[in-house]
Amino acid sequence: GVELAFEFAEKDLDVETFDMETRPLPRFSQKISEKVLESMHREGIRFRGGKDIKSVSDGEIVHGDGAESFDHVILNIGIRQNKVIRECFEDFEVNSGLNSVGYDNVFAVGDCNDVNPNTAHNAIYEGSKVAENISKKEFEDLEPIRPRDPGYLVSTGNRGMYIREEFSLESRVLRYGKDLIRKWYLTKIRFQAWKKRNLM
Repeated sequence: GVELAFEFAEKDLDVETFDMETRPLPRFSQKISEKVLESMHREGIRFRGGKDIKSVSDGEIVHGDGAESFDHVILNIGIRQNKVIRECFEDFEVNSGLNSVGYDNVFAVGDCNDVNPNTAHNAIYEGSKVAENISKKEFEDLEPIRPRDPGYLVSTGNRGMYIREEFSLESRVLRYGKDLIRKWYLTKIRFQAWKKRNLM
């Protein structure tokens, strides 16, 4: 949502973001949130935190303080656990081997376990751990996942911000890096899809 707001601001649009959280990127430290907020203000993006959104319709947002109208409203719900998971497994919890605490033969990766931040890199890492663990006899001696913080690269308009724990660095060069990573990632996905269609 933060990156999307910057993309719109870069197109010279007036942007306001509404969030139930009181600060942007709440999974990071207060210091990082303040730095992101400074960047948002620099680009003219208004952050409206602590807003309990009641409903969203075409051009209107209704929250605890009333209703407001806009030319366009974009709902960014983020990553949520799959509806099937929520319906089938009550209080779904996994251990460090990504094996369900309540169901021996069920494993979870990505947004279904919420152990690590939900990124593609962590999903791939967790997937490889599940592949190791799922074939173990009676799910004993599971290979645990390790907490990982490789750092995050966030687009902030025509700049990029590298974030790792309490450290952050923002520059135009990092935005180019973010674009290159995005292109590499999409190219890799397209190649895998082509390989699946043509070689399997």
